[in-house]
Amino acid sequence: MDHMTDSASKRVVLSCESGRMIIVDEQEPPCLGNAALLTMAQEGKEEGYVLFSQLPECPFDDCDTPGLFLSILTRPTTLPVQEAGLLSAAAAVAAARAIERLSESEIRIRWVNDLLHDGEKLGSMSISTRLTPEGQLDYAVIGMMLCLSAEHFPPKLGDVIRRVFNGELRELPSRLSDAIALEFFSIYDRLSTDRSFMEEYRERSSVLGKRAKVLVGDTFLRGRVVDIDDHACLTVELRSGAQMTIASRSEIVF
Repeated sequence: MDHMTDSASKRVVLSCESGRMIIVDEQEPPCLGNAALLTMAQEGKEEGYVLFSQLPECPFDDCDTPGLFLSILTRPTTLPVQEAGLLSAAAAVAAARAIERLSESEIRIRWVNDLLHDGEKLGSMSISTRLTPEGQLDYAVIGMMLCLSAEHFPPKLGDVIRRVFNGELRELPSRLSDAIALEFFSIYDRLSTDRSFMEEYRERSSVLGKRAKVLVGDTFLRGRVVDIDDHACLTVELRSGAQMTIASRSEIVF
């Protein structure tokens, strides 16, 4: 991997083993969503562009702690629309790998793409897409929100965050952004032919084997999560013995 920095623009250019060039650009806060990169995508910006911003607060789960927002632009034009969920799964695996590489801490994934450490939520993600007139994916922008500091957490969670990042917070946002970008595109560039990362996704899952309630019509039925398929969909076995495939977080309660 080659690494070049433009100090004036806080821009880093990374070179993947595949030869892909990734641009990682720091954006001044506040950056609370994918709006900036979505605008760039609509204007024709090429894939492989990443924006990150250090945030004074991490706005999920009422966390009052500094955080990182990372946004990745892809143009998965050959990926079937019904498999867009794979991008979220790939991003979750990439973030887990990057955090572990920098911290030597074990990261689990709560379906679809929440990141957990010792059962506590460390990050969450979103994905925004647009289709072409022909019904294909034009672009997908993946946003990640990660908590970075323990300063305002209750003692138990504070200890978790301190263990994860070992107190090295000054350089963490840029180091973590670079690491996530490289891990993500190493998966993304092989997505059409290599789904082996889904095995890692399953191994990191915090929901396999867990009891859950599935929404069927207007009723929740009890069952158990028995598998995650290669499309990142859950397989839930109901008490009746019937199995259901769940593709949306709104269909299930853990």
